[in-house]
Amino acid sequence: MSGPLDVSDEIIAKLMILSLPKVGPARAAWLLQAGSAVEAVRHLEHRSLAPSWGRLPSGVSKTLVNTWFDHIRKLNSSELLAEELNQGAEILDDQHGDWPFSDDPEPPLLLFCKGDTSLLGRQPSVAIVGTRRCTAVGRRVAFTLGADLAEAGVAIVSGLAAGIDTAAHRGALSSDGAVIGIAGTGLDVVYPASNYDLWQEVASRGVLAAESRRGTKPERWRFPARNRLIAGLVDAVIVVESHKSGGALLTVDEAAERGCPVFAVPGSVMSPASDGSNNLLRDGCNVVTSADDVLAYLDLVSPHPRPGVAQVPEDESSIEQQALPLSPSPDLLTAVVLQTSAGPVHIDQLVVELGMHPAQLLGHLRRFEQQGHVSIDGSTVCLPDL
Repeated sequence: MSGPLDVSDEIIAKLMILSLPKVGPARAAWLLQAGSAVEAVRHLEHRSLAPSWGRLPSGVSKTLVNTWFDHIRKLNSSELLAEELNQGAEILDDQHGDWPFSDDPEPPLLLFCKGDTSLLGRQPSVAIVGTRRCTAVGRRVAFTLGADLAEAGVAIVSGLAAGIDTAAHRGALSSDGAVIGIAGTGLDVVYPASNYDLWQEVASRGVLAAESRRGTKPERWRFPARNRLIAGLVDAVIVVESHKSGGALLTVDEAAERGCPVFAVPGSVMSPASDGSNNLLRDGCNVVTSADDVLAYLDLVSPHPRPGVAQVPEDESSIEQQALPLSPSPDLLTAVVLQTSAGPVHIDQLVVELGMHPAQLLGHLRRFEQQGHVSIDGSTVCLPDL
């Protein structure tokens, strides 16, 4: 078993273990109970079980072990290594100076990286996570948090998923901040495919990392496994939006296991996209309404502290009347109808989406209601029943 001088036999052996069928983090860790990856591979090549392995773990049958015996002999370690290195990946293990998981209870066997691996141990760092099916407000909040925290010197970590993850990284990149993307597939398998450009930017301006070999396809179990790596890298986790049983909550569980603090952004009680994050707040999670809340915890100073809440004049109706044109723009009505076409929308969300003063927008909405275009029920707006 040999390779380039800067790649150890242990890394090559670990690479062989990751190439075995149906071997994930837990089974790889069990195989390493042989004492080292080299020892584990030697036992498999000789079709023998290491005494330290003891009983087969749940889900590992004798048939599967025999499959490993057969498969390990067919592997060409030099070819395996060349496949990874030819893709421009750097392979890290626990002997590498940039290895970030020394104290983690469930470290990966290897970490395949593209970009600046020194960022992996960068302090401080924060994960911004949430649902793929986020609202426009959630997307904007994630972008703003990513931008503001990155500008303050915080590395932004996420799982490169659509929705909140993407928005957070886009925000950080807009501030030329440090970004770390943790993939749930091989580095050559972009998932979702629509994030191809984002993956390239993260790799070129930060670091892109995965615990899976090149060619690894998206499988459902790999994403919860990826979430433990996200939690293991950061000083805090921020949940922007999460459904009641969203995948972001798995990252929260992993953070709790590691003693990593969790923050959540409060959302509308009318939005299913905030059910999970609001439940976190109900259960005592730290609240975050701006980057300042997280920076205070990290003992950092915001480069642009959020100004205090502006004083609202006593007679807010005067603003409403002064700001209103005689006739609302047809474009505004079209925008309101589009925003409410999928169901009731909170007025606060419309304020953010349409970029208008609350009093001004409310005045227009009342006119639209009088004209029969919309219905206002408390603080939500919807299309009228026909």
